Amino acid sequence: MIQRMARWVKATPWPSILEFYRSISKSARGEWVIPMLELVEKIAAADFAQQLYPITSMHTLCISNLPEFDFEREMLRIDFDPKARQFKLEYQETCSPLYKRWRKTCSPEQVFPSVVRFLKLKNWCRP
Repeated sequence: MIQRMARWVKATPWPSILEFYRSISKSARGEWVIPMLELVEKIAAADFAQQLYPITSMHTLCISNLPEFDFEREMLRIDFDPKARQFKLEYQETCSPLYKRWRKTCSPEQVFPSVVRFLKLKNWCRP
């Protein structure tokens, strides 16, 4: 059996995450990130935002329900593909013996409701 070393990371406050995406969107060719910025603004403004802990990995938004978490496990990864104009949401279930992977592709209009459904499914946010 191969064991992996945990790569623990500490969450970044939502205002810093917002500033990160805003700074990219203001750059010379940063308009491609605007749908991601709009999603982050919606999540950060939601009542449940204080129950979520984000970081970024390059341009990917990563969200956990813990303030410190293993970078490779139990986190929702959200990417935006500007060419396809689609979001990709991905979550790897590692606590379950089945190690299920959950993936969803959706439009910018569908992404926030999809994130909310995921959060409710995982009990990461209270109604």
